[in-house]
Amino acid sequence: MKMKMMISVLCVMAFGAATAQAPEMGPPAELKKLDWMIGEWTGKWNWTMEGMEGEMTHNVKYEWEGQFMKMTASGEMMGMTFTEVAYTAWDAKEKKLVSWTFTSYAPMPQIDRGTMTGNTIVYISDPWDVPGHDGSVSRACWVKMSDSEMTLLLEFKEGDSWLKAADGVYKKKPA
Repeated sequence: MKMKMMISVLCVMAFGAATAQAPEMGPPAELKKLDWMIGEWTGKWNWTMEGMEGEMTHNVKYEWEGQFMKMTASGEMMGMTFTEVAYTAWDAKEKKLVSWTFTSYAPMPQIDRGTMTGNTIVYISDPWDVPGHDGSVSRACWVKMSDSEMTLLLEFKEGDSWLKAADGVYKKKPA
């Protein structure tokens, strides 16, 4: 009986020591600056691409998942529905946000690297293969207008210039 008790105490002590040394599993402080985004948002975009223009609706949910911010979204444009899942992390070496977006309209994820300055987040993508547009590079500028409104400007690189593709406003749904 004493042996079982001693083994139990040693197990509890070992678990406690291991837990005390375990890394923090929540998002790092730099990523927690985006805490205001957590929740559900509805966005309306005006877009112009390849001589066409129109409106797009975009429903987005941001939530914490371990050390990442997870985004799930669905949108509709020109009668076409698409879905997206993204994970955003903080790259301490580069001192940048890094986001991997998996979307229903491309076979590989889009990888974006972003910086935060005040209420503005600017992401620039790595070259990305989208059917019909291999090697596309985009820039997305998000601006926090308030805790319940943000704007987006989406541009694509054309030579040495950025060409506006879309802009939109997102409203946060009440919790």
